[in-house]
Amino acid sequence: MSFSNFLKWSFVAVVALLSGFYVFLYFSSDRHKLPPNLPPGAFALAFKNGVRAIMIDIEDQRFNEFATRRKYVASPVEDLPPWFEGAWAFCKPPTEEEWEELNRLNSNLDMQGGMRLEALCKIEVDYESFTTSVIFSVPDL
Repeated sequence: MSFSNFLKWSFVAVVALLSGFYVFLYFSSDRHKLPPNLPPGAFALAFKNGVRAIMIDIEDQRFNEFATRRKYVASPVEDLPPWFEGAWAFCKPPTEEEWEELNRLNSNLDMQGGMRLEALCKIEVDYESFTTSVIFSVPDL
């Protein structure tokens, strides 16, 4: 086997491994289950705790310059039925009425320093709205 063949097959192996890893990440984060028509400016977040969020009317701060970059943290509500876990939910900044609901749902949630409430996530099933999670942002240091 010549050196050029070795390089060619090494390149093919690296491309195949990277492609396989990308496909694994795509399917493990449930990106293939996203709703087909996202609103303009919306972005999706998938968390390890099973929360799937489509952020609407919120600036994506994950890629800001270092001083203002933030990462997102999800807190699922306590009384969510198990069949709704892992569903993609639409998340928007809470209204005044939703602040009261938020205090009721996550009364034991401790807001740490630097933590900022970003969105309240809801799904609509059979013409009824369910709150699935709360999204916070924290400084990405």
